[in-house]
Amino acid sequence: MTMKRILCCLVFLCAACFQLQALGTFGDWTCSVALSGYVSEETGKAPNAYCWIAEGTQTVKFAVLAQQNMTEEALLRSDRFRQQIKEMGGALIWVAPWFSQNWSPVTGCQQTFEEMMVGLAGQSGHPEMATVPIVPFGHSAQATFPWNAYKGDPHEAFWYFDEEMARLTAARYAETDGKQLTTMGIRQMDCSHLDIGETFSMETGWEYVYISGPVRQLSARKFELIPYDCGTDNPKRSHNAWIAAIKPATKTHKRIVQPIRIQLSSAAEVAGGGEVDGLLGGALVDELAFGAPLLEELDCGGLLQVELVL
Repeated sequence: MTMKRILCCLVFLCAACFQLQALGTFGDWTCSVALSGYVSEETGKAPNAYCWIAEGTQTVKFAVLAQQNMTEEALLRSDRFRQQIKEMGGALIWVAPWFSQNWSPVTGCQQTFEEMMVGLAGQSGHPEMATVPIVPFGHSAQATFPWNAYKGDPHEAFWYFDEEMARLTAARYAETDGKQLTTMGIRQMDCSHLDIGETFSMETGWEYVYISGPVRQLSARKFELIPYDCGTDNPKRSHNAWIAAIKPATKTHKRIVQPIRIQLSSAAEVAGGGEVDGLLGGALVDELAFGAPLLEELDCGGLLQVELVL
C-alpha cells in the first residue's frame, strides 16, 4: 500500500470519528464541511468551511485561511489571486460565519480547526490538507486573527509580505500629504423589482470594486445578484452586500474610497426571519460614513446616483 493511500485511509477514519457533515461543492468551491463542533452566535448552528483547490493540483503545499468578515471574501474570490495560489500549489479556505478571532484555547477553536482540516482533506481528495502549513489572513475586525493564531505574538505575524510591498504602501500614503479630504453624498433608490440573476448598474465617473456579499461584478459598473454561498439564514450577513466606490485624487483633494452597503431585503423581513428569496426590498443604499449623505428617495432607472462634494 502506498504512503498516499495510507494517508487517505487515516484521513477518512479521522473524519468518521469527528462526525463532520460533508456539504459537497457550492459555486466554484471545491468542497465544504460544516464545523459541527461549534455553534455560531450569528446563526445558531455550525459554520461552514469552504475550500478551493485548483484543478490539476497534485499536492497542496499550504492553505490560506480566512473567516467571513469583509474584504477577505473579495480576495479569496479574485481570479488573479487564485491564479497566483494555483501557481504556488496552495489552497484557499473560507469559514462563514467566523468561528474564532482571538484563538483562545478555552473556546475549543484549535480542535474545531483540526477537525475542519481533516474533513476538508477527506472531501477534497488531498490527504495532505490535514497537516499543511496555514497562512491566516484577516481584515479590519479580523486583522488580529493572524497574530492570535500565531500563539498571540504579533511579531510572528506579518502585515506586508516584503520590502517592496512596504515601500509601495508608504509611497501611496505619501501621495496624500497636504491634500484636503473629499466627502460625498449618496442618494437612495428603490430596487425592489430585482431578483436573483438580475443586474443593476452604478453611475459613470467612478471605479467600483466588489467587497463582499451575494453579488457578482460583471463589468466596471454592472453587478448581478447571485445565490450566496453561506445561505440566507444569517440576519447579520446574508441580506446585504458591500461595494466600494473609488474616485481618483485631484491636485488639491485626496483619493476617496467609500464603502457602500447594499441592503438586499427589508429590515422587517430580516428581523422576522421570513423568506427573502433573493429579493431587494426598500432602498439599495441606506447609509454612508463620509460627509453628510443625501438620503433622498427617487427612482433613477437602475442607476445609483453618487454626488461628489468638494
